[in-house]
Amino acid sequence: MELECPLKLKPRRGVMARVAFAVALVLSACLPAHLYAADPSSKLVAIPEDPDGIPEENGGWRRIPYSGTDESGRTVHSELYQVVGVEGVALAPVPEVIRSAMIDEMALAQPDETVVFALNAPIVDEIEHSLAIGQPTQALIDYANQDAEAIAAGQMGAQRGPFGSCSDSELTKDKRLQYTPNFSASENFGSGFSGTLTAQGAGNLDANGQIKLKIKRTRIFWICVPYGVRFQHVRVVGNLTLESTVTLSGTINYANPNPIEREIAKPFLGGVFFMAGPLPVYIGFNLPIVIGVEIKASITGQLQYRGGGRIAGSFDYLCTSDNCTGYNTLQTTSQNVANPIGASMSGRIQPSLYAEVAVRGFLYWEEIAYAQAGARGYLHGDLWGYYGNTCGDADQNGHYETVSALTFDLDWQIAVTAKADTFFTKPWKKTLWKSKQWHIAFWDLVESSALTPMIDGPQTAVVNTGTSYNIRMRPCWPYGDNVDYAMDWGDGATSNHSGSPAPPAWQPVVASHVWATTGPRTMQLTALRDAHGREFGKGRSTTRQISVDNGAPLNLALEALALASSTYCSTPGTEHCYDADRANDGDNSTALGGFTSWANGYGVAMPQWLELQWGRLVTVSRVDLYTSQGYPIADYDIEYWNGTDWIKAASIRGNTAVARSHSIAPVQTFRMRILAVAGPAHQPGYTRINEVEVY
Repeated sequence: MELECPLKLKPRRGVMARVAFAVALVLSACLPAHLYAADPSSKLVAIPEDPDGIPEENGGWRRIPYSGTDESGRTVHSELYQVVGVEGVALAPVPEVIRSAMIDEMALAQPDETVVFALNAPIVDEIEHSLAIGQPTQALIDYANQDAEAIAAGQMGAQRGPFGSCSDSELTKDKRLQYTPNFSASENFGSGFSGTLTAQGAGNLDANGQIKLKIKRTRIFWICVPYGVRFQHVRVVGNLTLESTVTLSGTINYANPNPIEREIAKPFLGGVFFMAGPLPVYIGFNLPIVIGVEIKASITGQLQYRGGGRIAGSFDYLCTSDNCTGYNTLQTTSQNVANPIGASMSGRIQPSLYAEVAVRGFLYWEEIAYAQAGARGYLHGDLWGYYGNTCGDADQNGHYETVSALTFDLDWQIAVTAKADTFFTKPWKKTLWKSKQWHIAFWDLVESSALTPMIDGPQTAVVNTGTSYNIRMRPCWPYGDNVDYAMDWGDGATSNHSGSPAPPAWQPVVASHVWATTGPRTMQLTALRDAHGREFGKGRSTTRQISVDNGAPLNLALEALALASSTYCSTPGTEHCYDADRANDGDNSTALGGFTSWANGYGVAMPQWLELQWGRLVTVSRVDLYTSQGYPIADYDIEYWNGTDWIKAASIRGNTAVARSHSIAPVQTFRMRILAVAGPAHQPGYTRINEVEVY
């Protein structure tokens, strides 16, 4: 087969050059001429005039018949070329004068914008035939005479030559959209969910739908002829009310990352069939109603829950084939439903149900081009279950308790969504806006023992001395919202606290108390609620038995982990290292030697440090330091960590004492250190610490 490359492009600059070059690349393989040069005598076989009968596209274009009755009552039968994007413009069998005009139009589009044309096939045929015979056909003249704007544009452009561009014009059509949707549907989705999703609802839509088009014209033998339209946007402005109740019932056996949804109805809102000069144009609007479910699951479980909500407000959104912009004043309220929850499982399942109503505007058929904006009401469910003994030691008795939980949390949310498609591109979906989540309710289905909080702190306390405890939820608790607690100290005193359910070690939730008398005490910590609105109910308490006595203050250093900046070893790799853990082993002897003290590494520059770390927040008001006989630390600082920086609690210079006690202003911390600046005068590069006691 002999190949030709008939596309001839004028030199272009900037954006036009890039678009024209892209079209040229598509044709650079020199496709057979019959793919792009229309033969006026050849017609495609007639096909059924409904969307299901529309043939597949041929590289971004296709030709289809259609018919309808215009606004004057006249019945119109015609054919369309649908052309989308660079490939469609390059391959559509249209005259070069039209192809060149479409290239110019694409050059004006936004980057990555999908450009959609609907060309009147009989007019395109007449243009091709006129070019072939060297003069306008009578049919082409008749088409031009039906368009008043084309006549005027042709007269103004007559001096610019027989061929070229002609004035395009924009056309906007509006349609009042009023509808009262009522829907009821039940779907079995599969895809990891074996069960049924049922939705019922009603609402009211009162809006104005608008579609904006551009009428395309070209000059042929001094005649300005309209030949097609370009889809520009759909705009919907109005008010919407939607009430829906959604029920999910079945078995979920894995996490499905993608939403599962079904279109359950699409009532027709109305359309307009009109003549733009000789161009028959049809625009329509419908109301797609969708139900769906988004599922996250960590383990198989049985689930049934029901919930409902109401969306009401105004909206104004403008959608092109690639994007939507606008605003809304939609508000929502939840609805009480009977028997909202039933479940059994171990693990966590987070199903989100939704019902969505959208307004869709389209050109000729949805399969050519459409854009829509809609409102979606979500029901976010969260089912959590647990059974086992790996969820913490709440009362610090050395044994992890066996606990269980089965809870369900339900939230309500609304979103504004958008969607668009053309016959040649893949549809896109976007969420334009989401509200915050409103909490509906929290159910504890089995009086869950895993909701009991944890108390971390000493088993004994000294009378008239402050003692601190860290409080938190168990580690299996799945939520991160701040929790409110109530503490009963066992002596008639109570206190309230609030904070993270799983705080970092450097920022714990701390409860402190001073007991005025000695004896056994029973502390009781109760988790009340969290900031999201989950009310835990009664009985979510942990008790802890402690003893208050007159004994010596507790040396907190004994429960700390000792770390050092460096360590001296007389014989590397043996027990003769001056290890950091010798400084908090309970032996405050000041004897000289590696078996009783820590010392920094040989030749390491000062300052050097010894640090104590606790797994909880402690209150410190005194630090006692013991060094080796004959080797007191001359200059040093005592510092504590405040979560972000080291803060000086005491600074000592010129010290000669081997043992020294330091009273400091009480601080709460989980890290302290001795920062040695200089050792003794005869060995300033070495620091020896035999013991650190912290009270």
